[in-house]
Amino acid sequence: MAKCDGSAADGATEDVAERFAASDLAFIRVIEDVVEALVLKGAINMADLPEPAQRKLMGRRALRTWLGGLTGIADDDGGKVI
Repeated sequence: MAKCDGSAADGATEDVAERFAASDLAFIRVIEDVVEALVLKGAINMADLPEPAQRKLMGRRALRTWLGGLTGIADDDGGKVI
């Protein structure tokens, strides 16, 4: 692996890495929404998922519900962040 020497190429690599990480976060939300849709349609049951996955999904659902009840959490367009 090459060392980071502060060159322009390193800056571009960092930018790509940041964009990739942001894309991962957005994709995680897509996966959550797909799981939720499958559960609502009865295609899968939460109990069908491994227990660690169930805990993570339920924890994020609870957090999203809690955040949804807060006021003043908005993005630049005035919509909710979560």
